[in-house]
Amino acid sequence: MERAIALEGGGAKGAYEIGALRAIRERKISILAVAGTSIGAMNGAMVVMDAMEEAEDLWQNIRFEDILSCPQELQEIFWDEKLNMKQAQVAFQTFRQMIHDRGLDSTPLRNLIDRYLDEDRFRKSNIDYGLVTYSVTDRKGVVKFRDDIPVGKLGDYILASAAYPLFQLVEIEGKKYIDGGVYDNSPVRMLVERGYKQIICIQIGANRVVHDYQGVNVIHIYPRTPLGHALDVRREKLDEYTQMGYFDAIRTFDSLEGIRYYIKDLPSEEKLLELILEFYREDSELLQWMMGTKPDSLRALFEEGLAKAWKKYGLDRHASYQDLIIMVLEESAEEVGMERFQIYDFWDLVNRVERAQPKGPGIMDMKNQSRLMSIVSRRFMVWRKE
Repeated sequence: MERAIALEGGGAKGAYEIGALRAIRERKISILAVAGTSIGAMNGAMVVMDAMEEAEDLWQNIRFEDILSCPQELQEIFWDEKLNMKQAQVAFQTFRQMIHDRGLDSTPLRNLIDRYLDEDRFRKSNIDYGLVTYSVTDRKGVVKFRDDIPVGKLGDYILASAAYPLFQLVEIEGKKYIDGGVYDNSPVRMLVERGYKQIICIQIGANRVVHDYQGVNVIHIYPRTPLGHALDVRREKLDEYTQMGYFDAIRTFDSLEGIRYYIKDLPSEEKLLELILEFYREDSELLQWMMGTKPDSLRALFEEGLAKAWKKYGLDRHASYQDLIIMVLEESAEEVGMERFQIYDFWDLVNRVERAQPKGPGIMDMKNQSRLMSIVSRRFMVWRKE
């Protein structure tokens, strides 16, 4: 299996790409080309060099000081939603100096690129490579493939691609550049125009961009839950991103279900509806109490009762009862502290969650219910109290 890879920009969220790339390697997918924007350009260069162990080392050891030169107090601002007075004062002084200097000093990032980049090894690779940046001088996006980048300038162009809007502009041969995300943060198009027909796009940007290209198959690997700030390089966050990227890639390849969890072998919608109907028939009185309504008919059950669950989870009209059950199950799994980064068989997860839930008087008296409907019952009880 052969694919081209598109790597989006997103700063610290680039750790997600490393996890996804690990899953791609495990699937023995042959990579023909890599196109990257911003941090994707750096990760892509590591792929071309066949240096994924070094790439993992980079992400396991990176610190804020490896990206920018700025006070500790300012670093915390990039992930602290509530600023205290001291942080606000530091931010004001630093940003005033930043305006004077025309951007934050990204020399540490350039040093990091030079430390891990082996241009000779990069240029000997058979894997095609391209990156995206933006020329402030010419006011236009710039797409560069390997042969377009002069020898000795690769690090400059990767830094230019990754020059986040807060950073100092990068000057190359008299022209100034800024982060490629300003122009094209999801560099699929450049691969399409290069002639690649089978593409995997790993998405970490704030906005999910999906375009249809005639005759081109694009597989998208993306996080179902939001990632954090582009400059938040706290160790726990990067580890989480790497894990998420790895399991989200597996989710995509194996068609797993779930938003926060990774679930296989989900029963058909018909089977799940049978369980709901069985619950309705055998425990209608309890159901009435939990839902705060009287579902004295199937129509009332679906239009009044389950509609409340639909609204609670923000499900749209295209969602299925499978989607609803997964939302209920995942909320319950999170509540009892089930490990997130693991692949679960649907019924195994149901059994684990039900066994982990506290046994209260109301639940112990319930008769003839599957473990799944016991979990659903508990959620209804919680909603009833809200």
